[in-house]
Parts: sequence; structure tokens; C-alpha cells
Amino acid sequence: MFDLIQLRTFVTVAQEGHLTRASERLHISQPTASHHIRALEERLGFSLFNRTSKGLELTEAGRQIAEWAAELVLASHQLDARAKELAGAPAGRLTVGTIANPRLHHALASAVLDTRETFPMTTISLEAGNSRFIRQAIKSGDLDAGVIVGVPRNDDLILKALGKLDYVLVAPAAWEGRLEAATPTQIATMPWVVTGGSTPSQDLIERLFREEGLEISAAMEVSNASLLRAMVAAGVGLGFVQQFEAREGVEAGLFIELSQYHASLPLTFVHAKVRTSDRVLANFLQTVQSAWNSLGGPG
Repeated sequence: MFDLIQLRTFVTVAQEGHLTRASERLHISQPTASHHIRALEERLGFSLFNRTSKGLELTEAGRQIAEWAAELVLASHQLDARAKELAGAPAGRLTVGTIANPRLHHALASAVLDTRETFPMTTISLEAGNSRFIRQAIKSGDLDAGVIVGVPRNDDLILKALGKLDYVLVAPAAWEGRLEAATPTQIATMPWVVTGGSTPSQDLIERLFREEGLEISAAMEVSNASLLRAMVAAGVGLGFVQQFEAREGVEAGLFIELSQYHASLPLTFVHAKVRTSDRVLANFLQTVQSAWNSLGGPG
């Protein structure tokens, strides 16, 4: 018999391609994660990863095992969820991922309070992360649901529209003189701070620059919006941030706002198909939607 804990560790390492990031996501130590991988490789009799300068890369056999292991891990979560449903009153834990946004956090707090009152046997956990992390964690079973920016395609997830978030392009405050008469082409060729694929930063660059035939010059790629803001404030380059963050940065003298480059992106509540009939999740989503709408306007 295979150890489900080892399989879960392997699936997470395969998704992250990096032992440290995987162990942080699983809330275990790196030596423990490494031990799980070694034990699984000994059980199978072959290597699952090749070690490279960039991290861990699945072997050909590892890719096949990763697909089967992901199915087993997800099936275990499905079994757990359905067993709880059979037991009658919902009990257990609901884990929800969230991006950073004060208005959204207010709506989530309302949902936590209401759901705990309605289903007192259920414990609710919130975990912060970017949209890409939240999608991956839901697909792997580490999260039950989450709120992300954008509308994922080709994902086996259920999507519920919440609203929109406003984004705007900002630059380091010291660049004000450079940008006074800069053309879109000149702005595109200046240094940029970006996040990886399938993130709000990339969606906005595609919409506002690449669709106009302009290729931006990425000076640095970061993993989350907090690092992006810090790098822009430090003078590394331009970047897209949420509107409220832009206002705060301008007031603090960290940014200048290029208000002509702005757009809204959809805010989406996502969850795995297996949780479609989950009464706790349905209650949580309904309260989040109601609280978000009561605050009015884009976030």
C-alpha cells in the first residue's frame, strides 16, 4: 500500500518543481518533504526527479506517477468530504484561499462569522496567496475553494463571478521626469517588474500593451503582488497594482500613477467540482457575494 502523505508530498513537489516551496505549502520541514520523496522512490524502485540548477524536474516515469498520484490524493479528499456528508450535520474544516484586498477580506470575515454560526461543527481556515497558487491548491485538494483574479480556462473548477478589481500602472516616484512626455512605445521599453503567467499583471500587459503590438521589457519577475510593489517603490521598474494600492503608494511618495493605463479584471470564487453539493461551502459563497455587493463598486 502507498502512503497517502508521501503521495501528497510528491504531488505538491511535482507542481512546484522546488522542494522548499512545496514544504512551505504543505507546512512541513524540507527534510521531512525530502524523506517522503526518498521513501516513495525506494518503494517504486526508480527516481521520480532529476535535480537541475533551477530545481526539480520530473523524470519521464515521474510524470506518469504524478498523474496517478494526483488522482489518488484528490480521491481521498472526495472520500473524506462524502463521508462527512453521510454523517449528517456538516463537520470538519473548510479551507479557503484569498488574494490581498481589504474589501474582499471584509466580505470573507462576514462569511466566516455567518458560516460558523450556521454550521458550528465546521472549522474555517483562510490562506493568503496569489491567484495561481490558489488554483493549484484547489486542484490538488490543499484548499476547498478560493477567490482569485481572472477567469481560469481549461481548469476542472466551478467558477462563480463576484465582481471586479481595478488595476493601474505605477512607476517609481523618482521617474516622474522621465514619464512626463513618454509615448506608449517608450513606456513599454522601460524596465518592468512582472509576475508569472496566468496572473493579473500578465493579463493587463496582454490587454493594454501586447494587443497594441508593444512588447514590454521585463527587468524582473516576482512571485506575488507584495514583492512587485516593493520593487517598483525601490526603483526597479514599472508594474500594475490594484487601485487602492496605487493610491496608498502615491500618498506615501513611493509611486507615480500612470492613470491612462488602467483596467478592471474579474474577481472569481472558485471551488472543486466535488464540493458542488457542500452546504457549508454554498452558505459561505452566498455570504461572500452578499457582503461584497453591499460594499458597492469595483474593489
